[in-house]
Amino acid sequence: DDNGAPGDTEAVQPGALHPEEAHGGHHGGIPHALLSFSIGPRSCIGQGFAMLEAKAAMAAMLRRLSFRVSPGYVHAPVDLITLKPKFGLPVIVRLPDA
Repeated sequence: DDNGAPGDTEAVQPGALHPEEAHGGHHGGIPHALLSFSIGPRSCIGQGFAMLEAKAAMAAMLRRLSFRVSPGYVHAPVDLITLKPKFGLPVIVRLPDA
């Protein structure tokens, strides 16, 4: 009796989600293969709004912080396609004094 369930039909758990079992533990390099309805015409209709809302919330939180370059920073830019700091850019993050 084939019910279309992947793997052992005796071990099917209707309440459990095991996407790694659907294709033998791999997705064949297909982007978004394990995310249901994440791209294409059936993608979440509110995804754009949710991302905008998350960015606005993050910006509101970050505006309350103070950012300063660490006193130990050594300016040594590396020329790739764009300039980037050779040793990183250590930053001191603080809450403003209340």
